[in-house]
Amino acid sequence: MIAIRRTVLIVVSLVVLWRIVAVGLAQYYADRSAHGDETAAAKALTWHGSQPEALLRQARQRLAQDPTGASEEIRRAYQADPADPDPLLALANASQTTGSPESAEPYIQRATQLAPVNPSVASRAAAFWLALGDLSKAMQYWSRALEADPAASKDIFRILLPIAEDTQARLVFADYARTPPSWWQPFFAEVA
Repeated sequence: MIAIRRTVLIVVSLVVLWRIVAVGLAQYYADRSAHGDETAAAKALTWHGSQPEALLRQARQRLAQDPTGASEEIRRAYQADPADPDPLLALANASQTTGSPESAEPYIQRATQLAPVNPSVASRAAAFWLALGDLSKAMQYWSRALEADPAASKDIFRILLPIAEDTQARLVFADYARTPPSWWQPFFAEVA
């Protein structure tokens, strides 16, 4: 009886140890992939077939050649880590790439719900709404990005400056003039 318990304990320990090693190596290769190693995503998936970062990176590499297959891979990445907004943003991008920007909207909305104060997510959402011609919504997300990360002002102010100079488009600033956000004064100090 004791021998059986020991054997079971050893087998379970070996399985757990193997899983730790496999997940660790998959993360290592996913990190290398994020730093430009184009073959690392495939290696990460060899060790852990549902490693979300590797799935996402590999899908982005495939997007131009195989949008449908890449979208499925992105969905797998989202299923593997549903708290990460990046797969949702990638799905929105894939929808725009395949010519159906209206189907991208739910992905953008869900990503901004998952990461409401993430300046990168907010900036990408703003770019999405700007591409659809909704300057008001784009402005809301740029404002959110600037509130979350004032250092983002360098890039976002370059986008906002032509809007402020356009007599028709500058009307989008009216709501912000009534209750100025924290980026308001620095923006106009830079414009002046």
